[in-house]
This record gives sequence, structure tokens and C-alpha cells, in this order.
Amino acid sequence: MSFASKHFEFMQPVLTAHDLGLPKVEPGEIDGQLFGFTSGDRVLIFNEDRTGYTEARFKEWLQLTLESRKLAVFSRVESNEQITLSNAGMRWLEKFGRIVPVGTSGKKILPGSSHRLSDADRQDAEKAMAIVDRYYAFLESIGFETYGLKKRTKAFLVGVAAERSEAPMSYEWLRKMVRNDEAGTHFDRLMNFARAPRRGNGSPRLPGLIYEVLELAAHFAWSQPKGDYKTMMDHFIYLLLEEDRFAPVRHVGLTKEGAIKLHKSTFDFHLAAVDKYTRSLLRHGADIAAARNRQYIRVHRPQSLLDIVDVDHLNPDIIAYLDENPLAFG
Repeated sequence: MSFASKHFEFMQPVLTAHDLGLPKVEPGEIDGQLFGFTSGDRVLIFNEDRTGYTEARFKEWLQLTLESRKLAVFSRVESNEQITLSNAGMRWLEKFGRIVPVGTSGKKILPGSSHRLSDADRQDAEKAMAIVDRYYAFLESIGFETYGLKKRTKAFLVGVAAERSEAPMSYEWLRKMVRNDEAGTHFDRLMNFARAPRRGNGSPRLPGLIYEVLELAAHFAWSQPKGDYKTMMDHFIYLLLEEDRFAPVRHVGLTKEGAIKLHKSTFDFHLAAVDKYTRSLLRHGADIAAARNRQYIRVHRPQSLLDIVDVDHLNPDIIAYLDENPLAFG
């Protein structure tokens, strides 16, 4: 299935770079800290009203004389037309969200990543960025003098905390934030200070054979007239002790004395995970299971084309867009 979107109906690649309305190189501009582009890096560049864009590949830094500023040379992916931007011009484009990095491999980095932060994470990141910027100004005010810097920095943090009516942040926290900022992206700088995503544990906590034993034990319990979690636990012990193919994981599920290491909630969970039709089938047979679960069978076993089916782990063709910056997330 596909979902139509209004976002891309008005956004089209521009014919020439002139259509983007890019800033010109102005006399007296200051380069400042150069963007960390390397050959092959890609960016998306938008026009002012976001109705047109182009994808460009960074080619090289160009400096005509020792006194002249450095210019970034990009090559449009669509036409190989060259685009030349000054560092000040790119900072201006970044300020208005008109230049977005997309990675060296062409894999799109989500635009406006900071928009995905929770309110709490955004507030923490904005606080960290404000304190780091104050610290940069503090270093400049003391002439970047390193003697006694740690002591001075701690006093600086106490002063900032007093102004904000907060507890002072630690010296180690500030150094970490500074390192993150120095090594971070020049685009969407707030992400340099954002808390790392909490990935959680994406891998099974137990070996795969243990989960197989749990499934077999659960099915055995439902096959008994009065089987319950105790029946399941007894059969779990039996399978680990008697089945040779489960010997490699015997120590995971049982102690040396033969007691179960797993918590009761694990057995409750796997026993309840058996679907209703399978429970009836194991305990009462196919006829009773079919009679008691007509709707279940009808949904899971379609009888005609376009019938309703129950699908797990479906990856539909749905594209999500960001309202503030109409680019596809994927």
C-alpha cells in the first residue's frame, strides 16, 4: 500500500543552481571555522520557499590566493553543474535550514534531527549548549590561559548555576560537552549536546535453545487436561535433563542440583503467549478448537481473494514526512 502526501507535490529539483537563490560571496566576509567537508560528502540545498532543491557532492576547497577566503566547490548530482559557496554563505544557509547533509554514501540523514527529541531531552541539550557557549566566551575573556584552568572552570560553573538557580554541573560534564561539540556536526548543532539514544537490549537475553524448550514446555502444559505453569516447569526440567540436544544450555536453565534458574514470570509469559486456537487444539482437539474459534480461524485462514487476514511483522510502504521541512524520513 502507498499513502499519498501533499508534501512532495510542490517540491521539484531545480533546473539550474541560479534557481536556488544562493548567497553571493560578499567583500569583507570572515571564514571563521570551516565546515568539515571531505571529498564526496553530499548535501541537499533548498531555495528560499522550499519549492525547489538540488543534491550536490562536495568536490574541493578553493583558495585563489593566500589572502583570499576559501570557497567550497560542489557538483550537482543531477547535472554536474558546479556550485561555489563561501563559508559565511553556508552558515547563512544553515541558519535557515536550507542546507542539509545527506552522507557520503547517499544514505539520507534525517533532516532536522533535533525535532525528534523529547521535550526533556531538548531542554537538556539547549541548557548544555548555552553553558558551553558561555564557557567559550569565558575562555576568550581570560585569553585561553591554561594555568589553574580547572579551578577557574569550576568557579565559572558555580557562577552560571547561581544565575540559573540550579545546582552546578560538574567539571567532567562540561569537558564531555565540549568534546562532543568539537567532534560533532556543524549542522543541527543541538544534536551535539543531545543525550545518546537509549537503544535497549535488542538481542535475546537467553540462548535460542532455551526459548525452544520454553515453547515446547508451554505446548505440553496446554495439552494436559489441567496443565498450568507448574506442569510447564516440570516438563521444562524434563526436557533439559533428558533431551541430548538441549544439553549445551542445561546450565543456563538449571542449577547443578536440578533447580530452575528462570523466574516464574518467564513461564507465565510463555504460557500465556500460546494463542487461543492452539490452546483449544492441544487440550480439546481439532473439532472443539474449530467450533470455539471460528472468528480466529476465519481471520487467520482467508477463504477468498481480498479477505481479511491477520499479519504480523508487516513492513508497509508508508512514507513519513516532516512538516517543518518536507523531506521524507523513509
